[in-house]
Amino acid sequence: MKITVRQAEVNEWEKLVSLYTKEGFLEDASLVKRDGPYEFSQIGKERIIWFAEINNELVGAVQLVFINPEKDLANG
Repeated sequence: MKITVRQAEVNEWEKLVSLYTKEGFLEDASLVKRDGPYEFSQIGKERIIWFAEINNELVGAVQLVFINPEKDLANG
């Protein structure tokens, strides 16, 4: 078993949609589908997103937001 934690890439937001859908988190999948392209485009600027993978399959993600107009949503 190969476990990897790595920074997500800008073009990988759909992987998060697929993970949420597979796990039954349909509301979260819908939000990522709507906001993912913008949020992932901000990697390295106002946020960092990491992916956890087992055998190259996405099993989790974490996001650290540095800048957000709503201060309660920025946790950096």
